[in-house]
Amino acid sequence: MNLKEYASYDAVGLAELVRNKDITAQELSALAREAIAAANPILNFLAHDIPVAEEGPLLDESTCGALYGVPFLMKEGGAAIKGQPWNMGSRLGVGRIATEDDELTTRFRKAGVTLVGQSTAPEQGNATTTESVLHGPTRNPWDTDAMPGGSSGGGAAAVAAGVTPLAHATDGAGSIRVPAACCGVVGLKPTRSRTPSPQEIVFLPYVNHVVSRSVRDTAVMLDCIQGSVVGDIYTPPPPARPYLEEVSIAPRPLKIGFTTQSPSGAPVHPDCVNGVLASAKMCEEMGHGIEEVTLPYDWEPFMEAFLDLWSYRYPYSMEILEKATGLRCGPDTRETGSMAMLAHAQQLTMLDFTRNLDGLAAICRKVGAFFMDYDVFISPVCTRPALPLGELDANAPDLTASVWLDRMLGQYAAFTPIFNVTGQPAISLPLHHSEAGLPVGVQFAAPHGDEATLFQLAGQLEHAMPWRDRKPSVSI
Repeated sequence: MNLKEYASYDAVGLAELVRNKDITAQELSALAREAIAAANPILNFLAHDIPVAEEGPLLDESTCGALYGVPFLMKEGGAAIKGQPWNMGSRLGVGRIATEDDELTTRFRKAGVTLVGQSTAPEQGNATTTESVLHGPTRNPWDTDAMPGGSSGGGAAAVAAGVTPLAHATDGAGSIRVPAACCGVVGLKPTRSRTPSPQEIVFLPYVNHVVSRSVRDTAVMLDCIQGSVVGDIYTPPPPARPYLEEVSIAPRPLKIGFTTQSPSGAPVHPDCVNGVLASAKMCEEMGHGIEEVTLPYDWEPFMEAFLDLWSYRYPYSMEILEKATGLRCGPDTRETGSMAMLAHAQQLTMLDFTRNLDGLAAICRKVGAFFMDYDVFISPVCTRPALPLGELDANAPDLTASVWLDRMLGQYAAFTPIFNVTGQPAISLPLHHSEAGLPVGVQFAAPHGDEATLFQLAGQLEHAMPWRDRKPSVSI
């Protein structure tokens, strides 16, 4: 198999080749490493190489996982990998090494994937682009002068370029969906606590999953890693059947709401508007009911509360890195955006924090009630296609916490953070392209716990509006 043939398969297809003994896991690993060597000098998506001796799954061919032998990139800082760097994309974390695998890493290994490296991410996931001071900018394979999105931008760029068929991604405010939209891949943020994630009593906005090039890859990996961990605070309802089966099941006629208006009031680029309108029209042609609506929440109080939720763990995170590395948090080791979030958290009072948490809880109730009337909600993922590199600068000297949050969310990724707060599943699908040739993702959200409906609808749309043959300019 040559590189072009390798890149033409999705993860399910590669795993089938291994099961049929048409190729070995070791041969696929070698191809993935060859692809990294070819594309990474252009795109800069690789934060750390994982040596061949340490790449393997927890399974062998006799106990074959669903994705046995499939090359896979873990996200830098997203989950601990025993013996590997765990620096959170920060100069402050350089030298920190994980002492054991996280539960998520263990589940990925049990799925059978081969860990070939760690993908780049912004410092502590604190950006909707991937341009850390530590690693420099990761580039979008469709236009190397454009950003890949963030915070899972390294994985999304690699998957779009065909380096690996899927890659680990995390999402605390849009960090799966935004890079999926920018790079033209599939990105599902699952329901809160559907997959192993950090234990947090306060809303738990963060979830783990993957970016991929096919809906079925996203589904089969969720089948592999979903399920609560003993002691979890949040436990979503279990799936009725494997998610992979849902992809080929036509959904019942759905009641779908859509919007092209940003909740922040920021202007929405015509290409992003047209992506939603074309997707809504296709849904209507497939027999679903379509209605233009807006979600019932106000942006300003939402963002004020979200800022507290986003920043409150920064002092603790800084302490962990400082203890692990012996370095000290400051301008030489941290970007100004991260320092601004730290400063905001340090001046928080319990009164402010509790008041804003109550505000988020009220929003959850309102949005939850909305989804009692609608099966799916469609919107853009971002207000614009992928921005030029440098436009979102997490190390700009003028940043305060509120200014940075407004630039990366209010002015750009305004459609995504609401579903981190409500905990609902939401997926970005690469259904449109801009006039300039950049991918434009469209977001579909469903009620809490209902990934099944999203997979059914995504399967329909993948068939009706296929993207598989679109290739970026930088492609294996």
